[in-house]
Amino acid sequence: MNIDDNVPMPRLLDVPTVCQITSLSVSRIYCLIAEGELRRVKIGRKALFVEAEIRAWLEAKIDASPVRQSATA
Repeated sequence: MNIDDNVPMPRLLDVPTVCQITSLSVSRIYCLIAEGELRRVKIGRKALFVEAEIRAWLEAKIDASPVRQSATA
């Protein structure tokens, strides 16, 4: 397998960073992995996440959230 120098490698995030980005707890992150909501990459004993996938997951959650109407509207 050759690594092409022109193809950027995806940025990987560790669990504490994913918790910080998502404002979720470590246990909730692992629940989402178990539920198939999030995909992790295991390197040794470390669980890592592709940054673009985490951001896409968040965007999908935001897009799926209902827009609340103001009480004065």
